[in-house]
Amino acid sequence: MALANSSLAMAADRISETIETALTDIKVVVDTPSAAQKTADRAPNHHYLNVFFYRIAPSAVHTAQTMDDPLFLRVFALLTPFPRSTQQNNAEDYPALRILGEVVRFFHENPVGPILQTPLGATGTAYRIQAILQAPNMEELNHIWTTQGSDLGYRMSAAYEFALIPVDPEIAPTPAGWVESAIVQVEPSMDHAADISVPYDMEFSSAPKKQTYVDRVHLPRILVVGPDGPTDELDLLPVNGPVEFVLAGQPEAKAHITFIVQDGGRAEIRRQTRKPVLKTPSLADPAANWTTTLNCTGGKLLIIEMRPADDAGVPLEPQRVGNTLTLTIDGGP
Repeated sequence: MALANSSLAMAADRISETIETALTDIKVVVDTPSAAQKTADRAPNHHYLNVFFYRIAPSAVHTAQTMDDPLFLRVFALLTPFPRSTQQNNAEDYPALRILGEVVRFFHENPVGPILQTPLGATGTAYRIQAILQAPNMEELNHIWTTQGSDLGYRMSAAYEFALIPVDPEIAPTPAGWVESAIVQVEPSMDHAADISVPYDMEFSSAPKKQTYVDRVHLPRILVVGPDGPTDELDLLPVNGPVEFVLAGQPEAKAHITFIVQDGGRAEIRRQTRKPVLKTPSLADPAANWTTTLNCTGGKLLIIEMRPADDAGVPLEPQRVGNTLTLTIDGGP
């Protein structure tokens, strides 16, 4: 009974074929060095390069995969030249170094090598194998070589890592369908980003869905209307009359606005409050316009703080301020 093909065997074939195609004077053997030596002895008129796979390691970048996903492997190999007999009339000097030099040059110029079509790859998945030159120390090389259990002396070799070699599952997993629509929630306050009525397990479909939610502490904003439009800082002449503002926040919700008058040394003189009903979430909406009466003499600062409030106008969270305005009255500090 024939053994089933595997990604490792297919990778060995593709690496061998790639080298033999690029370096036509070299025949590639995938075996142990001692077995490759016997092959070379039987055909002394040919140059041989042996590819000895000696170690397999998992990929370090695919740790979160499941049993339904391909397993990716790194495979390490020694590439050892077995040149033709030096007794031949046309034998070159240093044939082993010539062979190794050509192999190293080829993989340097073509680091991303052959395409590997795995057994399940026939459905459309193809992989490329990368050749990475390694530098094992002599102790590791000697350990690899002496485990052969033969009298074959050490030969100059190049060590390479071939990665990544996939091992596909026997049954290809069914890919998940495309997401056809999604809902994105943008919140001004990260503390309440989860306050949404859409359930987390809501089914996506091609049919449009409209979901609404109410953020009970939607932070309101206030800007004063100056000569150039709404702003959060403004110099005013002494005022005793109407001043225009724009307000934005959760529609139909109340806001709590505090007007704090300070002297030149930032000492508080007095404070007043207003409790307007918000009409729009947009400061650019005409419905955001709001006018109130202020009374502040020159040389003062007017600090305006806006907070979300309940239906009675009481701040929901006194420490939470939507924003703050600073108005300088007639050149105050």
